[in-house]
Amino acid sequence: METPYLGVHQTGSRPVLQSLRRWDGCDYVVPNPESLKPYTSIYFSWDVARKAAGLPDVRLHDCRHSFASWLVEAGYSIYIVSKALGHSSSRTTERYAHVSDTTLRSASNAAANLIGKEWAAAQA
Repeated sequence: METPYLGVHQTGSRPVLQSLRRWDGCDYVVPNPESLKPYTSIYFSWDVARKAAGLPDVRLHDCRHSFASWLVEAGYSIYIVSKALGHSSSRTTERYAHVSDTTLRSASNAAANLIGKEWAAAQA
């Protein structure tokens, strides 16, 4: 899977990155403070965070699905969402992104309005 790259200038994250603790001789942005090596798993940290938030059944993977759905709901194309998730194929992203009933109803209404206008113009 290709890792998406978002430059600091694109994300507005420069202040956050500058506020992070740094260790002499360590090239990693967020290393394990005990080993100064990259974390090999975020499971323990995620487990603690989700339980503290009162979300014991939420998986990290659920967050990816929500992220994809929110982007689609915001009007971003499946292609863009696919790239943001690091998928090599938009087909994979289609399984992640779920569209709400409200959005589907709005799209159906928009199509009906367009068809109605075309039909009315043809009748005139």
